[in-house]
Amino acid sequence: MKSRAGDTDKVIPVRYAWLARVAAYALVGILTFVTQPTGATALRAQLASYLIAGLGLLAWASLDVLTVLRPDGTGTRYRTRAMPAALLVVSVAAGFGAGAGQNENNCMILVAAAAALWAGYAADARTAWIVTWAGIAAFEADWFIYADGVSQLSTFLLQPLGPLVAMLAGQILRGRRIQAEQSAALLAQTRELQAQERQVDVLGERARIAREIHDI
Repeated sequence: MKSRAGDTDKVIPVRYAWLARVAAYALVGILTFVTQPTGATALRAQLASYLIAGLGLLAWASLDVLTVLRPDGTGTRYRTRAMPAALLVVSVAAGFGAGAGQNENNCMILVAAAAALWAGYAADARTAWIVTWAGIAAFEADWFIYADGVSQLSTFLLQPLGPLVAMLAGQILRGRRIQAEQSAALLAQTRELQAQERQVDVLGERARIAREIHDI
């Protein structure tokens, strides 16, 4: 994401993406704390996890803004180094919050899935797997911490599929993006070679005409 006017088409999708992330984060908060089912036993743990995940999202957004404030490339380099940490915080906090307690709403797993999706899309495969499995491990840890028992086994087996599928989808999109970038670079290189060949042909034709005129 750059700040030059010619890159407006790149900035707008990022803005829309963040509008969607903020809206989803707010919706998860409403579903978790406003429509919470009765008998919830770990609201404080969920609230702490939700706020920590929010701080991770804030750091993530700040890194995106940094690339605009520093268009010389330093912002992009810093973002590349720091982004995995921000995604890891979001994934672990949301994963833990989703499984905390014995009768809580599990929709916070959607926030962990969002982090896994972006990790799969923007990061290398190793980082994407680390972010995803860290969130899943935090979610599964709740089974032992809160002693949910066999009655919640289906939840702890099925919920992690959300971040996992999201990460794999991100990797597929990443592969398509890289392929498109490589195709565009190859096309640009081909056009440049064709332009050079035409230039050589023009120079050759001028040299031939000059020789003919000289012979006359």
